[in-house]
Amino acid sequence: LAGMAYISSSAQFDGEFNLGVIIGPDYRGKGIGTRVINEMLCVAFDNLKAQRVQALVMDNPGALPALNRFLSL
Repeated sequence: LAGMAYISSSAQFDGEFNLGVIIGPDYRGKGIGTRVINEMLCVAFDNLKAQRVQALVMDNPGALPALNRFLSL
């Protein structure tokens, strides 16, 4: 198992979703997270008709590159 990803609806606003991705240490730095984020955003906007998708980043300095990728998409 390389990791896990999820999309959940936000309790605050209709059309808003939360996106989470966890990649195991052995699989980081191989582009898997970027591909997963791209696919999950397509699902959110195309299939779920999301108006907004947000990411919650835990207090983990290693998550900063992933957050920057999310913001640049």
